[in-house]
Amino acid sequence: MTPRQTRQSGRQAAPGVSLNRALSKLGLCSRTQAEVLIAEGRVRIGGKVVRNAAL
Repeated sequence: MTPRQTRQSGRQAAPGVSLNRALSKLGLCSRTQAEVLIAEGRVRIGGKVVRNAAL
């Protein structure tokens, strides 16, 4: 699996895309919901909690 690939969809986010937009494009939540999830520390990338939406 590549770094920006999800297990469920197998799709990749475009390089340079903010995390909230990537989550939205993958159909996981809206961009606004993604911002809240990120701010709450509920998003992990590579096992590390992400609190900044900019990748």
